[in-house]
Amino acid sequence: GVNIAARLESLAEPGGICVSGKVHEEVRGKTDAAFDDMGEQQLKNIEQPVRVYRSGAEKSKGPVAPAVHARHDKPCIAVLPFVNMSGNTENEFFADGLTEDIITALSRSITLSVIARTSSFAYKGKTANIKRIAAELDVGYVLEGSVRKVGNHVRVTAQLIEAGTGTHIWAEKYDGPATDILAIQDQITRSVATSTHTTIYSSATKTARTLEHFASPAYRLAVRANSCLFEMTPKSFERAAELAEEALTLDPDFSLAYRLRANVFIARLGTGLLPHSPENMERGVVMAREALRRAPDDEWCHWLMAFALAEAGRLDEAVAECDTGLEINPNASMILGDKGDYLVMLGRAGEAIPLCELALRLNPRDPICYWWENSIATAHFIEGRFQPALDLARRVALRKPDHVRAMIIWAASAGQLGHTEEAGEAVGRCLAMFVEMRVGSVMPHYIPLFRRVEDRQLLIDGLRRAGLPE
Repeated sequence: GVNIAARLESLAEPGGICVSGKVHEEVRGKTDAAFDDMGEQQLKNIEQPVRVYRSGAEKSKGPVAPAVHARHDKPCIAVLPFVNMSGNTENEFFADGLTEDIITALSRSITLSVIARTSSFAYKGKTANIKRIAAELDVGYVLEGSVRKVGNHVRVTAQLIEAGTGTHIWAEKYDGPATDILAIQDQITRSVATSTHTTIYSSATKTARTLEHFASPAYRLAVRANSCLFEMTPKSFERAAELAEEALTLDPDFSLAYRLRANVFIARLGTGLLPHSPENMERGVVMAREALRRAPDDEWCHWLMAFALAEAGRLDEAVAECDTGLEINPNASMILGDKGDYLVMLGRAGEAIPLCELALRLNPRDPICYWWENSIATAHFIEGRFQPALDLARRVALRKPDHVRAMIIWAASAGQLGHTEEAGEAVGRCLAMFVEMRVGSVMPHYIPLFRRVEDRQLLIDGLRRAGLPE
């Protein structure tokens, strides 16, 4: 109790009082003091979060915002003006321009609420008290950073802070030559925007402390479903489907739940957990189209539509749908990576590799980065570069042992190279996942996706050489 009191003292404003939830229960109704709920706070050296209430001089400023505030019903972020550490006017313009570009890039995402420039720039030149700023702007996350130029070299640092706890949940630095300042500004903007978006959702889906503040029960269920989806296992797909259905029961018009329900179905198709029948392929397209109809400005719905079209073998349409999503949000790394994957299937490896590499560079924290890495491995394979294909596919397969496509490329590459022992290991892993896999039936929905006959034959020949049973 003494330790908690000491930590609470550091949260209290001058002339104010902070008490724990336990104390609040004892004094509620027994005093004229009014209390603001600050939510659960992670206090230094205290293992479990503590519910904190505030009273006194600063209470009119409102409570500390939770990671997702009830009024927004989706994560809300403020981007503070980046600090110019070099002291000259030229760098001041660069710092302000970078801040504005990041605000604009984040604003393109329909799944985030971003505080406008005019509000964020009100804090320019002021000492940042993150918790107070977050409370005044009513946000759950704050992005801040600095710019330093020495000679012909520029360094930019950025960090994402969860306002309720003051925890730094993401930090990065970027270095580059100052010879093309606009190019480096664009590169940093895209990388910061994409990593910030992914990290916010990763944080929101992993912490019960954050989830309990979601205003809508349906939204809370949807976020949990989204988290399950990214695990990409049969059990997680099943749980995601259940949560999406629960969300639709609570809110039959909830567009996000429609998207997640369709996503689960199409992901099951893509991983071989559902029969790749014409009926199922058409059902996936219909479900994706229904989600898109309800949210036509959501780039994620265009991504899902492309996914469904690709699984139905309509790769040219899938690429076009990716382009539509990228018009809405050019920083959507998942669309960039998946477009690269579809181009591989179309035999356009030279176009595919740069897109997948860009997706990985923009968003190295994305939980499904391994998918685009395997797309690059597949591109190398169809171009006859079997050693880099093997090296990359093996790395993906060992890191993500349930990613059967990586196992297949690993096995086929080893087979083409004549690496008998390694080919046997990869084939064994394939058969452990799908005991009935044969050269003539390698995930029947996968081989036909390769548009060019020579690519299909190269893959089948590699698997035959690797020792996959006929």
